[in-house]
Amino acid sequence: MALNKFQHPPSKPCSICGLNDDNPAILGDFHYMKELKVHYYCLLLSTNMCQKGKKDTCGILGFLYRDISNEAKDALLRICKYCKKPGASISCHTCNIYYHNLCGYKNNCSSEFFGEYFSYCNQHILQEPNPPLGDEELECGICFKPMVDYNPVSWITTKCCNTKYVHLECMRKVALTAGYYLSCIFCSDQQFREDVKSQNVFVPDRDALWEKDDTFLCLYKKKKRCGHIKCLCVQGKDFEAKTGLWVIHSCKVCSIKSFHRGCMKKDLPDDFTCNICQKVLNDKEAINYTNNNMYLSSCSMFNDLSQNQEFVHTNSVMESSQAEIDEAMVEVWNVLEKTRKDEKEYKEDEVPDIDRMMKDVAFLKKIADSIM
Repeated sequence: MALNKFQHPPSKPCSICGLNDDNPAILGDFHYMKELKVHYYCLLLSTNMCQKGKKDTCGILGFLYRDISNEAKDALLRICKYCKKPGASISCHTCNIYYHNLCGYKNNCSSEFFGEYFSYCNQHILQEPNPPLGDEELECGICFKPMVDYNPVSWITTKCCNTKYVHLECMRKVALTAGYYLSCIFCSDQQFREDVKSQNVFVPDRDALWEKDDTFLCLYKKKKRCGHIKCLCVQGKDFEAKTGLWVIHSCKVCSIKSFHRGCMKKDLPDDFTCNICQKVLNDKEAINYTNNNMYLSSCSMFNDLSQNQEFVHTNSVMESSQAEIDEAMVEVWNVLEKTRKDEKEYKEDEVPDIDRMMKDVAFLKKIADSIM
């Protein structure tokens, strides 16, 4: 079968580096435009090519057709430092030698996948050595295979967990999968996503692969089932129609209790609240009502006490010592506690109402300030 004008055979190599290796973690995905076929990392890391497109839809993800064609021609004139073959497009930012992306990966060269996307040969890498301490055999935190022959480029570590390591290729695969959701696999630190970009790892600005193609769509859909003991639907409790009596409605609070419209009471609205949720809501209102009454009764008691000459007398207050004031405060607090315990709806195991306690303390402080 004859190929179309711009249909690319599988054996066609990358237009820039001249290699046909297909490894997205190391070289990036293949992209096509007219007669061009290029690795994505060859586009990103090529030293003499800029992303001039105003949008990612221009050319290949912002790289224009003309620029890619010119770089492909120029790369044929450059010889790789390591394999001595043409097609080198990546230059060391320090010494200006050229090499292929794949050759740089195999020879522990490094690239920054942010900013100007600078690259460095194995003689000028920026990663500071951080060898493991002790003789304990370490495992990769992703593939769980042994970490052998320490190298600051092929061993990935971060500021948050600088005593734990993963293989470079393993980290690249995880980054391509996670996208926006990438975080430290050991401590879930979010800064990890930015730190790892300087360690030869490309992190795509896109959603995670597991969120695409509706892979987990079933987790976002709740299967409804009529919960009536004697379901009237002849097709069963799991049957749900789009309209009519056999539409299944769920509790607007918990979404767990569900019934066919035909199995529900006629006076029950479609956005009903099940009996369990209604009881919880009623109990919550009762607790709030009790707390409010307790606070109001406390305030009323304060007013009564403040008007009682035996408790607060203007002349005696002015002559009171600090010890007497403290004693009066303790007495007021004890009365408050007794009042709360006498409340019929008060429960010992009830979670303390912080707002109520803060109001009581503020009220006590106000009384103390007036006494002072």
